[in-house]
Amino acid sequence: MLKVAIGRSVCFATSIRPIAVRSFAAGHETIPLATAKSILQLPADGFVSPKEVKDAYRRRSMDLHPDRNKGNEEEAAEQFKDLKKSLDVAYASAEHEEVKVGKAEQQAAWKASLRKRRKGGR
Repeated sequence: MLKVAIGRSVCFATSIRPIAVRSFAAGHETIPLATAKSILQLPADGFVSPKEVKDAYRRRSMDLHPDRNKGNEEEAAEQFKDLKKSLDVAYASAEHEEVKVGKAEQQAAWKASLRKRRKGGR
């Protein structure tokens, strides 16, 4: 299991796929990535960029903010806390995937340049 620091959070991963993000704040619980994506209304499978995660968070936060849900502030506050936890998990995962994709592209370009050199071209 790998332990990767991301800002004030720690990402625990097996091989390459992150499974949870834990904040250093006391009492902060983790949620699964699939749940985080459903709360943010993101597609459950496939690549999601960090920008898409932030945009989804902004849209959902406007709907779930306690100040916009008069008479239902306690439930809205709980939903808003879950939304914040979802942002942490989904954003860390999206950043991780973006780095993984970038490394794969670099490796492909490097291999292509090696093939070109072997053929005699520059």
